[in-house]
Amino acid sequence: MRLRHGGTLQPSIQDVIGYVKYMHRNVHVVVRGRGAAHVRTSLPAAARVALQSSGTVTVGGHRYRVGSFSERGLAGETLRIWILKGG
Repeated sequence: MRLRHGGTLQPSIQDVIGYVKYMHRNVHVVVRGRGAAHVRTSLPAAARVALQSSGTVTVGGHRYRVGSFSERGLAGETLRIWILKGG
């Protein structure tokens, strides 16, 4: 994934929980799979918020730039991953 403000993001993960914890160092992450039970996030207020594929979103009174991409999970399921950056 090419980032709008420079650089690229090429995640390589062992599992969704590890990915969310790793990425939380710099940004917030929301990962959604099949159904409401398959959500992992470093920003709990965003778990049920409708997120667009790119642009800006307000979560819990804070504004974030957002970008997203799809990836295959370990079980082969399609995951949607959003990266939220404050500011």
